[in-house]
Amino acid sequence: MVEDIWEQLLEEFPPSQTRPDELTVDRSYHDFFIENHSRGFVGRQDLLQKLNDHLETSLRADRSQDAPAVIVGEPGGGKTSLVATFVKQVRERAASQNLKILYHFVGAAPGSTNLRRILNRLCQELVRMYSLEVEEIPQELNELQALFLQLLEKIKTHASPLVLVIDALNQMDDTDNPSSLSWFPEKQPVNVCLIVSTLSGSFLTRLQSRSINKVMVGPLTVSEKKEIVRKTLWEYRKKLDERPGGQMDQLLAKKESSKPLYLFVACEELRVFGVFEQLSERIASLPDTVPKLFEEVIARLEVDHGNVFVSDALSLLVCSRGGLQETEIVGMLGMMDHRSISESTNANNNQMTALPHAIWSRLYRSLRSFLRPPGDNGEGVLDFFHRQLAKAIKVRYFPKTQTGGKQQHFIHSQMANYFTKKADPNEVGLYNPQAKRAISELPYHLRQAELGDQLARVLTSLSFIEAKSSIGLAFELLFDYLEAEALLTEESAAYPQLHEMHEFVRARAHILSRTPQLTFSLAFNMPVLCVDT
Repeated sequence: MVEDIWEQLLEEFPPSQTRPDELTVDRSYHDFFIENHSRGFVGRQDLLQKLNDHLETSLRADRSQDAPAVIVGEPGGGKTSLVATFVKQVRERAASQNLKILYHFVGAAPGSTNLRRILNRLCQELVRMYSLEVEEIPQELNELQALFLQLLEKIKTHASPLVLVIDALNQMDDTDNPSSLSWFPEKQPVNVCLIVSTLSGSFLTRLQSRSINKVMVGPLTVSEKKEIVRKTLWEYRKKLDERPGGQMDQLLAKKESSKPLYLFVACEELRVFGVFEQLSERIASLPDTVPKLFEEVIARLEVDHGNVFVSDALSLLVCSRGGLQETEIVGMLGMMDHRSISESTNANNNQMTALPHAIWSRLYRSLRSFLRPPGDNGEGVLDFFHRQLAKAIKVRYFPKTQTGGKQQHFIHSQMANYFTKKADPNEVGLYNPQAKRAISELPYHLRQAELGDQLARVLTSLSFIEAKSSIGLAFELLFDYLEAEALLTEESAAYPQLHEMHEFVRARAHILSRTPQLTFSLAFNMPVLCVDT
């Protein structure tokens, strides 16, 4: 019967014969993210109006506004929901107003926290959106930055102005020093409206050294707080007593209840609380701040799903570089089953047996509200949307002690072991360029695990160099070498060959980025190069 039903479904809804290109897939992650984070948006009409005013003045013929808008606020203050709602509104009216809108939510898609990959995506989108003629999108950072700025300048004569929005600059990873803002226009180019958001820190400091139009996201009003609580709980057909002095007043009296994040997490904790008669007491016992509230969330998860399992799962996510795919985390959890911290950090004998999905899915349902949406195809990256939760996890599982440091190294070594088996499944030093995620992530986790000799073996393998170059990451290799050389001492036996290979890649990165298949011939034509195939 099941087969008959499946055949009928396939006949009614035949699978698509065309696979969308990577740019389209990437865009779908951001679109899914927008829908997810604009759905619960409440109030803030004054801020939306400020952003719309900025858009209007930026695109006027008299150019009365040439400074980009910078949305600033405290963690958990609702900046991303504001940006998502604004983008959604502009997107809906873009055609009627002859506008084009390009948006990037840092962390919403695989690779979306890396400056080089962000610029590559934005350049590709601009070329496609405006039918611009470009010979190729370069991989070298300086050339990529220059191209991005040139493309923005080319739009000035186009009939359709551009609205460019980038959310959460502060969540970009440190590779390539994005906070220098060498890639970001000093002023808004003609025919372009720029809007970004960030927390306080190096990005904001550098932006404030220029001329900016700052949009501050402040505390919620009482009416906005009540509406968020009502809307969040009613999704599950629950509500609070709103009589004077009742449960709603109790909750809104909490110190950080003026932050949307606090209300969201508090409502989530109240939603899963099972004793209705004790609800008022539970509200009274809720901590006053977001960090303390997240500590309670982690403790509840441990009670519900088991201390070791939750510790492993949350540790893997928090140690990831911008998140993990679901297939990755269940694979890693499967490898870590029945282990102890005292085991060998290399764990070469672990089997690649994934955790049963039925076990993972129970924890995922409890975590889902706190994770970035994985995209509508389910294979985006899972990561904590709020850095405050990630910080609480690190405090709990990786205390600033010798034991905490060892545990963090152990988690990274398990992740490195998993990616090694994916990139080099036969363990013979032949790396598969089809395993893009593994090739990309392996050096990072070896570095964080402080497995210097193993990292050196990987980075002196011509097969690995060819594989990483073939997936468009030849210039990222240079960062890998710098990190490896910082980890190893010059007295290390592996250092000379590592440094020699670093010089080889540095001198030929342009060639490797365009023709990675020449890796071996280039190396063997260097008479003094000690190569490891």
